[in-house]
Amino acid sequence: MPEMVWANSDAMLADKIGIHVEFIGGVVGTAVYSGVAGLWNTSGFSKAADSVTGFFASAGDLHCLYNSAPTFAFPEALPMAWLSLAKPWSNNFDLDYNEQNNSNFRASLAGWEEGTFTLYSSSAAAVPLPAAAPMLLAGLGGLLALRRHRV
Repeated sequence: MPEMVWANSDAMLADKIGIHVEFIGGVVGTAVYSGVAGLWNTSGFSKAADSVTGFFASAGDLHCLYNSAPTFAFPEALPMAWLSLAKPWSNNFDLDYNEQNNSNFRASLAGWEEGTFTLYSSSAAAVPLPAAAPMLLAGLGGLLALRRHRV
């Protein structure tokens, strides 16, 4: 697993994160979480997913979110961890810098072959929309000016 898997998401206070996992054998899952800006580099919280697909449908809440250099100490070794998430090859699916059966997702059994993990985060602030009332008044003022000009 690469160092600092979340890049600078914690420093940017990214508020929305997601994970997509696809194993060669066809086991696939996606989970998306929003409202995580205050949860970076903490554990012990309980955050339900906004949406899930595939094997993440059986996931308990997210309870650990770290963006640290590779470490083997709990909980900093867990970029993402769930209260419970069983799937083939693992009794408890977590992203973990500690390797087990040549994996970084706590594989408790061999035979999972390989997989692709994609993480994303978003810290983009909402673009403020112009207030409707001033625009409406400006439009009406323009129409009145145009009408007076025609008279």
